[in-house]
Amino acid sequence: MHVPLRPELSDPQLISAAAAGDRDAYQAIISRHQRAIYAYLRARLLVSADAEDLCQDVFMRAYVALGKFSGECSARPWLLGFARNVLREHLRRLGRRNEVMWTEMCLQLDACQEIEEGQFDDVLEYLPDCLSELGPSARLAIELRYAGQLSHATIAERLHRSADAVKLMLYRSRRALKRCLELKMAAG
Repeated sequence: MHVPLRPELSDPQLISAAAAGDRDAYQAIISRHQRAIYAYLRARLLVSADAEDLCQDVFMRAYVALGKFSGECSARPWLLGFARNVLREHLRRLGRRNEVMWTEMCLQLDACQEIEEGQFDDVLEYLPDCLSELGPSARLAIELRYAGQLSHATIAERLHRSADAVKLMLYRSRRALKRCLELKMAAG
């Protein structure tokens, strides 16, 4: 079934129509934003099937909350809010599997910056390059924390530093990654 994208209508108009029962209007919202929401989730999850499932969950939750949409912005930031919440819930369900640490790092990077529409599409592409630009100790600390799932104390022992020094190094490394990602995305 082909649903028209309805480019003549803004996101707030489509959401208002969807809240009034127009299913085609909500399908148009999904068509407009599904790729971006999926890309946001996929960049933060190691398993593509998880990203697909969570993307569906985002749009289901948004549908239930149509009446709460303020209409002051496009639907994408609103949908990204659902995506962040769905990711956090997914992490709690997973426990401490390897992909949890990757996703946690991505969420922490998100918290360091306001994500504008379209920016998150490139994060996964540029993150490996930005990681390689960190110094060896900082890169190792990031890898031990997010890939190795090690505590600050354990990392401190391995790097022969205090736990506070490791926390500061991780903080500065996340900030450096944020700046690097911003520069690469602006140039790209």
